[in-house]
Amino acid sequence: MGVWSGATDDFDEGLDRPLEIVGYGAAAIYHENDPNTWNGPTDFYITDYRAPLAPAASQTWSPIHFWANPDAYVYEWMYMSFEPAVDLPPPANRDYTLELLYVPPGVEGAPPVGTVWNIPPDDDYMIELPTFTTYDGLEGYQLAFIVGPVVCEADITGPDGQPDGITDLADLALLLSSYGRCSGDEGFVPEADLTGGPEGEPDGCVTLSDLALLLADYGCGM
Repeated sequence: MGVWSGATDDFDEGLDRPLEIVGYGAAAIYHENDPNTWNGPTDFYITDYRAPLAPAASQTWSPIHFWANPDAYVYEWMYMSFEPAVDLPPPANRDYTLELLYVPPGVEGAPPVGTVWNIPPDDDYMIELPTFTTYDGLEGYQLAFIVGPVVCEADITGPDGQPDGITDLADLALLLSSYGRCSGDEGFVPEADLTGGPEGEPDGCVTLSDLALLLADYGCGM
């Protein structure tokens, strides 16, 4: 799974490769031929490249089917691993999550449907699920891999005066320029009032609580 400069969200000959050998098991995205959404063959795919994402855009790979081969796999648990490409690492200013959509009937000990794992962009990550064996991958677990923009709580400005998806020195400088001021005061910057209320909501003043939140968020998206 990934994005590529020459890829589309449809089938791309030479980039999107069908699953050929199951081996011990497989994790693969299932696509059905549809002239409006997928012009490739109906099949499981082990690679599925999409078009590059705009900064605020999201992309979902689903359904990812996950199953074990009953003729080859004999262990109680099976594992799905995520390894960022060394030469083309995933951008750090994105959120990467995996959601469990479906658990096959009869499986015991699996996490509930809706479980979400946060996948780090800069390190290997592995999930484990109780083994489910089948000759038909459509009967296996189903998951979704979602890539979206990181939400930086203290991203209040950027080069053009608008939030830029990063909490950095520009945000800190803007907050400090308004530090100690409240709504109605000259120089008060409403965007710098991040928190301080009893439930974490803005309280109308830029105080230590706002500075603490920004410092805790500093570096987000970088």
